[in-house]
Amino acid sequence: MSIFNRLFPSKEMKMVIRAMKEAENVLNNYSFYIIKNVILKNIYNNPKKVSENLKKSSSTIEWVYSIISNISGDYVESGHYHMYRGMLNSQGQDLLKLFDDSTDELLKMGAIDETFAKEQKNMVRLNIRHVG
Repeated sequence: MSIFNRLFPSKEMKMVIRAMKEAENVLNNYSFYIIKNVILKNIYNNPKKVSENLKKSSSTIEWVYSIISNISGDYVESGHYHMYRGMLNSQGQDLLKLFDDSTDELLKMGAIDETFAKEQKNMVRLNIRHVG
């Protein structure tokens, strides 16, 4: 991506950045910056893919919460945020809270149902127990 595009992001990128700021304020989590950096890197490196994904989503904020939930869930399942097998360190606990809270926000929006949210939370916790 050219420096011009980084300095003057598209309308879609501006919408994502605005939605990320909104989510950051709502989620109020110390580990949000980890996820934020990953998302920003991806949207600047793959603007066309982001644009395509946004078109498939109901709203930009829903897409942002979905990405936050997916990445934070992946991170706590990775083993990099464990003190030892099955036990998250403090940053891992923050990331798990971020996963739970972003999943809860998707539930409030009606993007997912309660059964799916519970299944996702249970699956992440099961995976945490076996990693580390």
